[in-house]
Order: sequence, then structure tokens, then C-alpha cells
Amino acid sequence: MEINRKLPGSEYLPKTTIQAIDYSNEMNAIKQEYGPRYWSHAEAIQKAADLWGFNCNEFGVVPEPKDQLIVKGSERYEVQVDLSESTKGHYLIGMSTQTPISGFSYAPSVFMRLGYPSAQDTRLAGIYEAGAYLTQRLQNPCSCSSRAYQAGLENLLQQLQQASQPTLF
Repeated sequence: MEINRKLPGSEYLPKTTIQAIDYSNEMNAIKQEYGPRYWSHAEAIQKAADLWGFNCNEFGVVPEPKDQLIVKGSERYEVQVDLSESTKGHYLIGMSTQTPISGFSYAPSVFMRLGYPSAQDTRLAGIYEAGAYLTQRLQNPCSCSSRAYQAGLENLLQQLQQASQPTLF
């Protein structure tokens, strides 16, 4: 089911709305049918893959992105958003966000509840997800945060802001 997904803003990224595909009900049905270890059943993986229109590996991971967005801040600060497109024209996100003292990543999986109908919506969703993670690190520093680390986060957030703007090229 296609929905409007509101992306929360921050100091660096304005609020916006994108189109998304919500398969929450369908994923809940698969989980209900196959139980808590649904991801280990080949039939469950195939049902989820067929729903999205992806070929995936035996773990439900989509192995090859169609496109990547890489945003670099200062040294050792980077965001990578993988955009995977299915045979149905649906997109899923893979994400890697790295700083010198923190990071997170995940691969696109056919068990994701939200996907996107266009590369642009997918790209913005990835930018905003990375922006939310980095903003949280900036607003809630850990004991090993320094001024240089904070400046690096701010620089990467500014680069994400620029990447979120449409271009003519």
C-alpha cells in the first residue's frame, strides 16, 4: 500500500513528505505464519521476496544495490546509502553511517516493512535516516566526544543537507 511518509526535520534537514510503500500487514502475516524465527524459513524468505519483487540470498538480503549515494564529511565521517530496485520498480535501502567513534549499518532485506516507489524517495529516506542518527549523536554526546568530533558531525550533517537538495545535473 502506498502512503505519504512524513520525515521529521532537524536543524540541518527541513521537514518533508515522501511517498513510501508500506507492507507492514503483509510482513506481520509472514511473521505470524512462520513464528519468531520466520527469517530462517526458506518459504518465508521467498514470500517476502515475491512481495517486493527482489532476488535475494538465503538470508533475505538483497545483494547488489542499483545505485549508491556516498556523502563524505571531514576525514573518517561518511554516509553510504544503497538503493536496491526490484523487478516491480520498488526500492529498499541499505545504510552505513560511520564516524571515528560510532556508526551503524544494515543491508536491504526483503523483510523490511517500508520501501519506496522511486529512487528519489529512497534517496531522501536514507539521507533523513542518517541525519537523524547523526543529530542524535550531536545532541547526546558520549563521554568520548570531543569538540573535534562534534565539528565533524556538524560538517557531515551539512554535507547531507546539500545532498538532499535536488540538482539539475
